[in-house]
Amino acid sequence: MTTSKTSPNKRPIRHTVSGAFVCLHHDLRMVSDELKGSPNHMLSQFTIIDTVIQWTTHHSLPFAVAGGVVAVILVVRAIARTRPVPTDPTRLFSAVQRSEGFARAGGRCEFDKFWLVRCKRPAQHGDHHYPWSRGGATTMGNFTAACSRCNTSKGAKIPTNFSTMRLESRRRKYFPVGIMVTAGERFANR
Repeated sequence: MTTSKTSPNKRPIRHTVSGAFVCLHHDLRMVSDELKGSPNHMLSQFTIIDTVIQWTTHHSLPFAVAGGVVAVILVVRAIARTRPVPTDPTRLFSAVQRSEGFARAGGRCEFDKFWLVRCKRPAQHGDHHYPWSRGGATTMGNFTAACSRCNTSKGAKIPTNFSTMRLESRRRKYFPVGIMVTAGERFANR
């Protein structure tokens, strides 16, 4: 619902977020039109800043609504992150899984180093590509060979889709034929 009232210069003021920004744009345009050709450029910047400050103090409703929406989004995200996820009862990779994972990775770390290049250090850890604490499965589909530095720096971060795609495309080059190159498997999706 939008309501209108008339300002002293007979311009309608809309009490919605989009209408408020239209009014702000109109006010700034009026100020910039008044200052066109002004010899003092700093004065024009201060006048525009002053107009924005005056406008936001008189039209606080749209900013309160926008702030409320942002607050609700942040609360929902915080609740979603703290809810429990089903975890695999097996926490650690077995010795057989680790040796198989290191062999298919060629004994090297599979993580990125600088400039999206594969790390050259030897693999020492069997890491969950999708973190175990976030619901990752302890299977070979979620196994990533990692050096100690890359594994500790990753921690329990969920990898981005872009990093997963890079890992899968690199794996196509060095994985034996017939082995799946997909990275990341969740326990709930097995």
